[in-house]
Amino acid sequence: MHTPRWLHRHPVLAGTGLAFVLLLVVLIGMLSITNWNFARGTVAKAIGAATDRTVRIDGDLSARLLSMRPEVRLERLVIGNPEWAADEDFATVDRLVAALELKELFKGNLAFNRLEIYNPKVLLINEEDGRQNFVFHTPDGDPEAENDGTDAEEAEPPDWPGVRHFTLRGGQLTVRDAKHKLTFTGTVDASEHSAQPEAVPFRLQGKGTLNGEPFVMLLKGGPLANIDMDEPYAFVGYVVAGKTHASVRGTFREPFDVATITTDFSVSGDNLAHLYYLTDLALPFTPPYRLAGAIESGERTVKVNGLYGTVGKSDIRGDVSVQLAKRPKLTADLRSKSLNLADLSPAFGKGVRVDPKTGEALESEAPAKMPPQKLLPTYRFEFDRLRSMNAEVALHADSIQTNKVPLTGVNFKVTLDDGVLKLNPAIFTLPQGTIAANVQIDARQEIAKTTLDLRVKDVKLEQLKGQQAAEGPLGGTLHARLQLKGTGNSVHDIAANATGQINAVIPNGEVRKAFAELTGINVANGLGLLLADDKSRTGVRCGVASIKIEAGDLQVEQLVFDTDSVFITGKGKIDLDSEQMDLEIAGNPKKVRLLRLRTPVTLEGPMRKPNVGVGKEDVAKQAGIAAVLGALVAPITAAIAFIDPGLAKDADCAALLAEAAPKAAPTKVATQQKPATKG
Repeated sequence: MHTPRWLHRHPVLAGTGLAFVLLLVVLIGMLSITNWNFARGTVAKAIGAATDRTVRIDGDLSARLLSMRPEVRLERLVIGNPEWAADEDFATVDRLVAALELKELFKGNLAFNRLEIYNPKVLLINEEDGRQNFVFHTPDGDPEAENDGTDAEEAEPPDWPGVRHFTLRGGQLTVRDAKHKLTFTGTVDASEHSAQPEAVPFRLQGKGTLNGEPFVMLLKGGPLANIDMDEPYAFVGYVVAGKTHASVRGTFREPFDVATITTDFSVSGDNLAHLYYLTDLALPFTPPYRLAGAIESGERTVKVNGLYGTVGKSDIRGDVSVQLAKRPKLTADLRSKSLNLADLSPAFGKGVRVDPKTGEALESEAPAKMPPQKLLPTYRFEFDRLRSMNAEVALHADSIQTNKVPLTGVNFKVTLDDGVLKLNPAIFTLPQGTIAANVQIDARQEIAKTTLDLRVKDVKLEQLKGQQAAEGPLGGTLHARLQLKGTGNSVHDIAANATGQINAVIPNGEVRKAFAELTGINVANGLGLLLADDKSRTGVRCGVASIKIEAGDLQVEQLVFDTDSVFITGKGKIDLDSEQMDLEIAGNPKKVRLLRLRTPVTLEGPMRKPNVGVGKEDVAKQAGIAAVLGALVAPITAAIAFIDPGLAKDADCAALLAEAAPKAAPTKVATQQKPATKG
């Protein structure tokens, strides 16, 4: 055989050329191999390194690479769980077939001519302590870093490849979410072809339980075949969780990017608080509701635009946003044209049914009436939820529906920061006067600490009357203040160990004469006036109440009510734990009443329904009016100053007390010196 002359002149080139030919022959031979089982371990390790999980290929691994559509097949792929859940597998796939479009690959595009997944089974676990088996390897090796959105960089949506033929058969999804009390088992199916994309769209459906209630979900997506990553991906779905029903219809702005959703939604249920397990948001207890709006989500924010609907008998509208993080933050600006005050009562534990054996709230039940023997709500709030989120919410109501207090407006501002809830301020506006409160609930510990400062200012008593009454029993201006501190996770528990002070003053006014006479226990006259519907009025010169709260006991320190006809004093206490009261009100008439019964009025028994009776104490033993009032000058003046320092100077009470003081002093001195004179 004749050897070419250039090989003799360039031996290095000759050797390189021979090596290239041999390498090409070997490569073609490798590509021609269809049985790649010898490489199963290497491929499994590569997948395991990418996911930081144990990976096995228990079945055959084969490939057909000498083709314009190279194809890889593997059977019985197993992906393990983290060590803390290693007794179960994260995912298994009976068979996976992937065929690439080689010409697209040469253009720099990853595209599948065919992608087939058969009988995939996936288990998702979310533990109470925050561990999640679906959080994979992170750059620093700390899976918790992906759970905390506060410092994490904005995640880029994955660059998903195009798929011409897609098939998913026999998929199973199991969810065990202890944090949200969710169990779910569902099926996933999709079988599509680009020529007939409408044949069988993507479908996920299943059922389970959510907080012990039946849970059903259906999600249907648009065709996955020939999916365009630059076009929105449409979906519809609904969820039924107990008495909560929710439906959505919208799009992913980029397919498979669950962080970019635009959708209309509607949701209804018996209690907004039940949405906690679906949203991670600690919403208040409410009557039945129905809400709708549009959701727009970004990488770290979810916005609810144009929220509208009803909660109980109240309408609600506004805008809401949630900043996604390990501790999400809810921001809302809400308005109501007509707010029913009764719709706020469940938020304070009123009307929430409690299991009589365990004391736990039956959250699956609609709000029910309080037990008849209790006045203060006993439901124990789950204040630990307050530690799971932050919030800043404003609520304004144009008008108020109420049967007892003629409110014209309500303004709330609620902030929640690191487990500390502040209602500052909460302002109730009356036609004449305001009621304002500042509330703080520190729920950073298991037992919450509550402080309350409530002020009643310039409230005209004439406006407080029953619906059927032509006029109220009292007239004048009421000023009052309540300061309270307590611990507990229910309204009853907070009150049962509370400390604080309640003061109220009516500087001047008037009262229906029949009520004044009865307080003085002029039975014949007072009862007769009431039966005759007498509406004549008598003047009120001053009314002051001062109550001290210590360890859940309300102790009446001063109770003085001076009318033109009767001077009234009171004493007694109320035990807020047992809700038992023992009060006594005595009247000194300013005119001779021949038929006056000389005994005080008593109020005893449960707060919800006290017994009104007549005491045995002889009122004649009481000191004279001037003496009693003179002894009360200093404490009453202090009580008025507690409400408003300026009120003590402006109120008619101040003049009344100043007038009474010099009259009382001689009486007190004469009483002390009388025995010495006799001796």
